[in-house]
Amino acid sequence: MFVPTLRVVLCGNQLDCSLVQCPRQHCVKPIQSKGICCHYCGAEVRFRPPAGFYLMKFKERLANFLSETQQLDPKLTITVSLQEYELRLNIQITVSDSITDGNYEGAGYESSKVADSIHKYIVDYDIVREPDLVIEQSHQPYVIENTGSQGYDSFVYSGLQSWILYLVISVSLVLLIVIIVLLVKCSQKHRDNRSNLR
Repeated sequence: MFVPTLRVVLCGNQLDCSLVQCPRQHCVKPIQSKGICCHYCGAEVRFRPPAGFYLMKFKERLANFLSETQQLDPKLTITVSLQEYELRLNIQITVSDSITDGNYEGAGYESSKVADSIHKYIVDYDIVREPDLVIEQSHQPYVIENTGSQGYDSFVYSGLQSWILYLVISVSLVLLIVIIVLLVKCSQKHRDNRSNLR
């Protein structure tokens, strides 16, 4: 049986980046993670490990999850490391990819999708609560598969929502005008009745 492997770094903070030449990145918002010399196109998920947390077991389960959901790709680099943030050790998961196809709007798209899955996996399996997770991405992922009818349906649905909102506002305005007119007429009638009594 194939057991997928993720790179694990235990002392990622001790880096000498003085001789590293960083390549130009082709995404809108390159990010930089601790333990990595250069900015990169991709994503980072970070959390403070709870009591009784075992890094190697977590790495193994995460790798199996990504393999079972067919998200491990040779073009992706996934690193699980211990990093220090605000004097506390954090688990840092970095995901980067080399896809620069125009259909994906630059590198980092696949990484963002995988990082979202990792984020969901950590919350769903109750490793930590969602508010205790930090996620940074080059850009927000969006669904591009099956855009034909699905894209059209969502377009129609959003158009229908706008039309209903417009209708509700229009009816509310008409009712408001009717109420104001009725109040003015009642007020005039009341004044006329008072003047007739005099």
